[in-house]
Amino acid sequence: MNFIKNIFRGLKRERELIGKFREAGAYTFDLSIDPKEIGDINISLLNKLIRKRVLERAEGSKLFLNDRELLKYRMEKSKWGMIFLLFILGVIILFFR
Repeated sequence: MNFIKNIFRGLKRERELIGKFREAGAYTFDLSIDPKEIGDINISLLNKLIRKRVLERAEGSKLFLNDRELLKYRMEKSKWGMIFLLFILGVIILFFR
């Protein structure tokens, strides 16, 4: 049960971090912000979003939100979530058959 709780906690943190960049209006290279400006952040989560290109680097340590990559990232996560749910549903159907 803790495994599922940790998954949802991670999703919430991710959503909050993306929301902070949105609130700051960091949508383009020109409007990029330093992550220190938005307060306390999880460095590993920040690095994950940079690797996934959801957050892109501007000059120096400034970052901005890439909406296209964010959409791709969310669609990919939704796809794998649906595959997992269909797999679990298949197992349940086979079990109760």
